[in-house]
Amino acid sequence: MAALLIVTGCSGGALSGSATTDTSTAASGGTSQTTDTSTAVGDSSGTASQAGNGQGSTTTTATLKPTISGQPTTSLNANSPYVFLPTTSDPNGVLLTFAIQNKPSWATFNTGNGELQGVPSSANVGTYAGIVISVSDGVSTVALPAFSISVTQISTGSVTLSWLPPTANTNGSPLTNLAGYRIFYGTSPTALTQSLQVANPGITSFVIGNLSSATWYFSLVSYNSANVEGPFSAVVSKTITST
Repeated sequence: MAALLIVTGCSGGALSGSATTDTSTAASGGTSQTTDTSTAVGDSSGTASQAGNGQGSTTTTATLKPTISGQPTTSLNANSPYVFLPTTSDPNGVLLTFAIQNKPSWATFNTGNGELQGVPSSANVGTYAGIVISVSDGVSTVALPAFSISVTQISTGSVTLSWLPPTANTNGSPLTNLAGYRIFYGTSPTALTQSLQVANPGITSFVIGNLSSATWYFSLVSYNSANVEGPFSAVVSKTITST
């Protein structure tokens, strides 16, 4: 009971493919990794020795810094949820801690995983610049490039979603009680935080408006008269740009 979802544009931006998820492109993001050197290893008596003095040699041990990457959404509408979670790793297996500079007043920040989230209100309309998220292993600290978040009151971006209705259940039997569809969407392919319902099985397209400048991702699921959902469609995406 899966539907094939296709996205086309009513306004703004480039269209990504209809079968697989594209990688979001945002204004900023990056990955950092460099190498430090540790202190010398001493002789058998425990005293560090200088190279060439006939008593021992100096050895260095490479210590890799943690890495952080990600592409935060840089624009959203007031009263819409914002979520950004960077990708991090530490080659040394050390517990990481996170910090932020210039956090928007409407957002909260998790120092345990670096997640920035919140729901700005109409009173928060504006641009929040110079946001920097960093990670530390207790010795080295690396950070994403600074980015901004613009909160807008009204957005004019829109997309038209169209789909082919499912005709069979997952077990192969004919589907005779299709009742409607649910559309899930958001600015991350792994966090489709907004949704709407199309309670008419005869409808095969829908326009979603009020989309801010960002890459938006969409997936659709059908349901029958018993409210049993079929599998989700492939995620499709469209980039909305300012006009």
